[in-house]
Amino acid sequence: MRYDLLIKNGYVVDYATGREGYFDVAVQNGLVTAVESSISGSAAQEIDASGKLILPGLVDSHVHASAWLGGSYAHAMLIKAGVTSALDMSGPGTSVLELARDYGVGLNLATIEYVRPGHTVSTADPSAAELQELLERVLRQGSLGIKLLGGHYPLTVAATARAIKTAADMGAYTAFHAGTAEHGSNIEGMLEAVELADGNPLHLAHINAYCRGTVRPETEETELALKALLDNPNISCESYLSPLNGTSAEIIDGLPGSMVTRRCLKTGGFTEDEAGMEAALLAGWAQVNYPQGQEMTLLTGEPARDYWLEQKTLVSVSFVVNPVGPRVRLATAKKADGRDQYRRRWYSPKRAAAGWSCFSRSGWTDAAGAGGEDQLLAGTDVGADE
Repeated sequence: MRYDLLIKNGYVVDYATGREGYFDVAVQNGLVTAVESSISGSAAQEIDASGKLILPGLVDSHVHASAWLGGSYAHAMLIKAGVTSALDMSGPGTSVLELARDYGVGLNLATIEYVRPGHTVSTADPSAAELQELLERVLRQGSLGIKLLGGHYPLTVAATARAIKTAADMGAYTAFHAGTAEHGSNIEGMLEAVELADGNPLHLAHINAYCRGTVRPETEETELALKALLDNPNISCESYLSPLNGTSAEIIDGLPGSMVTRRCLKTGGFTEDEAGMEAALLAGWAQVNYPQGQEMTLLTGEPARDYWLEQKTLVSVSFVVNPVGPRVRLATAKKADGRDQYRRRWYSPKRAAAGWSCFSRSGWTDAAGAGGEDQLLAGTDVGADE
């Protein structure tokens, strides 16, 4: 038989079927028609994949592809990393659609809308009625639901619980960067998030970001996180492997607007204010995400400081804050039956009750500012989410 494409001698890894090993892969009319130890026949194109992995198109459950986070490079960067379907994790949805129209490359992309006091809700304690109004609006515009930016811009504990319940009652998707007015973006905030879900479906973002050893030893935090996920099948999550996180470098009234950014400055021994951010940039502890050559790169020193000021501080910034132990442990965790604890599948609230899912990711690059504590864009190691 003659195929359109024949990929030979590669190592196939397919988590959907559990297939793993050396196989040939044949493609005809845009579809995989055979996966066998050896495929005979000819092809219009043949690729020798010796020494390489063969994977289905990746589903990245946490990207940013709006003008606010991610930017116009996001689509091309994701495709280059092997991603074919993705979830934009904060919107704004209208911006995501505009960039997809102008810069799309065939990526399947869904989006949810961020919840932030003074932006999409009036205060840190929005009522159920206000949250319902927000959800109705974002669902009408085509978004799947909402993203609580608690680690960055926290709501009250009560409002966080209200948001999760309101979304669940409306059948909407809810994602959460753990953190409230009482607990930050750490293991305490993560465990609080599990409690606040109260059995409702919840996508808990970048699980490794809560296991940096800021409250307990990092290994203990990691095992606590894994146990919480196993004990609460309504929770889905993802993890990433990059040592870099990413967050906002925006300064508001002399202080970083994001609580995550303040914590990263403190970790590096810098003051949690505008002067501390400038000093961290000059010292190389903070790395500005800079667009160059259709990709995002990282700037340090005076060029980073100058670009940050030129953009009136509205850039993304990365910090090396992810310990190697938790990120490797979380990305390779197995269930008792030997299956991956981190299921590589699209999250569905309707399926969540049957078993939590966790998506494992590699590092990322943000296209409007590479890297992000809430902005994973591509599987590079330039920066990573939270």
